[in-house]
Amino acid sequence: MKKHNFLATALLAIAGVGLMASPARALTYNPGDLFIGFYDASGTEDYLINIGPAAQYRDAAPGTSFQLNIGSTGADLIATFGADWNARPAIDVQLQWGVFGGVYNTDVGSDLEGTLYASKAASATPLGFARKNLSNQAGAASFIDTMGNSFASLNYTATVNSTVAARQTASNAQSYAFYQAGGGGGSSFSYFVGAQGNFGSGVAGASLDLFRMPIGSGPGTYEGTFSIDSGGTITFTAVPEPSTVAFVGVAAAALAIIFRRRALKNS
Repeated sequence: MKKHNFLATALLAIAGVGLMASPARALTYNPGDLFIGFYDASGTEDYLINIGPAAQYRDAAPGTSFQLNIGSTGADLIATFGADWNARPAIDVQLQWGVFGGVYNTDVGSDLEGTLYASKAASATPLGFARKNLSNQAGAASFIDTMGNSFASLNYTATVNSTVAARQTASNAQSYAFYQAGGGGGSSFSYFVGAQGNFGSGVAGASLDLFRMPIGSGPGTYEGTFSIDSGGTITFTAVPEPSTVAFVGVAAAALAIIFRRRALKNS
């Protein structure tokens, strides 16, 4: 009897160790989540991260800045693209990255059906993508939703460095890379042109402005900027208060006038 109990206890202990050593690495996706994707046109793999609900970026307090809690992105970027992921001199192998989200066939809080999110390389004068009607924006939202559902299916598992990221075979249908210049028909998700940034200047030049496009007309709204450092840490900074932006603009204009007057005086 004692021998039986000892064996049973030992087997349970071994099973417990096995479970601890091999934790579940399932990925999740919910409508309204945003993704950051990385790929290069000549690569065999891409890297896709679910960075959570769009609302946390859309509704961030003006001017606040926070690091994304998404695991060791730098280690994954090295494992996927090599140690030179942010310093490739050749244009044809430079790493591309972008932020995307879409609400398809549902409403998510204040983001109604057809709402899109997409990035552009950061600019001193951020200008969003044009907003369009539901029939136009639904296609891109559908592709992003399909990518998200595939990301969370049995096709992919989380990396050892992050519970919210996956390395994907770039040629697979519904992978992030598939929906870019190749499977995207020359644009991201067959819709966005110019939605990718790159690392042609290293991380110093690699920031992305995030825009929200609810259905309608006019440009999308600027929500904030994502930046990345050489270790792969990604930070989001929300758009500052309008008064702050206006003050900075007025101050810059005043300085320009002062410098111009001094130049004329000294000429």
